[in-house]
Amino acid sequence: MTSVLLALPFLATLIGAALGAYAAFRPAHVASLVGIAFDPVRAESISEVRATYGGVFLGSHAAAFVMGVPAVFVALGCAWGAAALVRVVSSLADKVPFRANGPGIAVEIGMAGALIVPFLVT
Repeated sequence: MTSVLLALPFLATLIGAALGAYAAFRPAHVASLVGIAFDPVRAESISEVRATYGGVFLGSHAAAFVMGVPAVFVALGCAWGAAALVRVVSSLADKVPFRANGPGIAVEIGMAGALIVPFLVT
């Protein structure tokens, strides 16, 4: 496996961890990017963005980076791939224009590929 391919999963985990850190520290901006509105009556709604978009992304991607285990990279890649698949199905079922979900699908497929493909090429 070439060194460039070997670097892809590590780069993807750094990107995922950075996205998580950004969501943990800038939850209002992340929520606005994905079209989520906080409920002013429920203060915990901001915690939901910090925990789900922040903590889960930061923790899972940082752990994968530190462990460096192919199976962990592939598991994360499968999660990104599942997100892309569900977003496509949701776009069709909910009649969401492709231009609205297209960038998210592209990022999710790119992350899935970066995390999985290096281990398919031997």
